[in-house]
Amino acid sequence: MKLRWLIVLGLVTFIVLAIVSVPASVLLGLFQSSGITAAGAEGTAWKGRAQMLQIQGVNLGALEWDLHALALLTLKLQADVKVTRPEGFAQAQVGLRSTDSITLKDLTASLPLGALSGVAPPGWSGTVNLKFASLVSENGWPSSANGTAEVLNITSTAQRSPLTGSYQLTFPAPNVQAAEGVLAAEVVDLGGPLEIAGELELRPDRSYLLTGTVKARADAPPNLAKQLQILGPPDAEGARPFSLEGTL
Repeated sequence: MKLRWLIVLGLVTFIVLAIVSVPASVLLGLFQSSGITAAGAEGTAWKGRAQMLQIQGVNLGALEWDLHALALLTLKLQADVKVTRPEGFAQAQVGLRSTDSITLKDLTASLPLGALSGVAPPGWSGTVNLKFASLVSENGWPSSANGTAEVLNITSTAQRSPLTGSYQLTFPAPNVQAAEGVLAAEVVDLGGPLEIAGELELRPDRSYLLTGTVKARADAPPNLAKQLQILGPPDAEGARPFSLEGTL
């Protein structure tokens, strides 16, 4: 019996060493079917880097990773991953159950809004700061999250909109019972000309719904307060309801 376990351990060790010595380019090639591509790959599956990482055609920046070799012994794929670009970064512990299911732990990031075009509405610019204990993506769409996202200095590049400023999203939304499969976040402003409180829903069909109330602060530009009149009459506190929805 002892000899059998030694043989099994030896085979597992051999397989792990074989996997971690695979060239980085071969490892990254496994994810092309999921829309993940990389250029300028160097190193091995254990520890490597790529000059450019693209997800669904969006250039995220340079990629570095350090594989947790011991996790392979439990049939899990985990790695410390860092993405850097001239105007930002992202780093996390990444776990893969399949090429379509990705779990991020201890995620911190600061990126331009355009770098998150797969999960952010088009036609907006700003900076996104992320801090998540965990974030799970299924088929390129967030399915669960625990943390915060700050969207700073957001402006619309496609149309005139009063929803400018800086905001914080908290996942999951406290005291909200979301429908099955729906990821809900609390939305509040972080100062600026508008006072906003609301809720964001991310649905499995890749649609979103942002609802809440908004009112102009006392020092807001007069024209901004006039723009809010299209939302309808205010309540007793001077706030007006709003709703934005679409599909990504």
